[in-house]
Amino acid sequence: MEIQLSGKSAQETGITGVKLTEIFEKTGLPKGVLNLVNGRGATVGNALVEHQDIAAITFTGSNQVGRESASIAVAQNKKFQLELGGKNPVVVLEDADMDLDVS
Repeated sequence: MEIQLSGKSAQETGITGVKLTEIFEKTGLPKGVLNLVNGRGATVGNALVEHQDIAAITFTGSNQVGRESASIAVAQNKKFQLELGGKNPVVVLEDADMDLDVS
């Protein structure tokens, strides 16, 4: 079974997505297994969701675009996962000071 991932980073992300893709390639991930596509949200996002060779969609972003992506995925009987809870994900390590106010 061949696994291929295609992704589109947010327009505001800048070069971060490109650099992350390069890191994966430097660690030995074969070219073509992970693909990053850049461009305007709806234009590129809809093209990815609608593409016949893409079987599953994972989306992080706005509720509006998430609803549109989910609608297209459902119509095409594709698996999808949405994370629409916010724009500032964090990782809390076990040595974090939970009493510290981070406002």
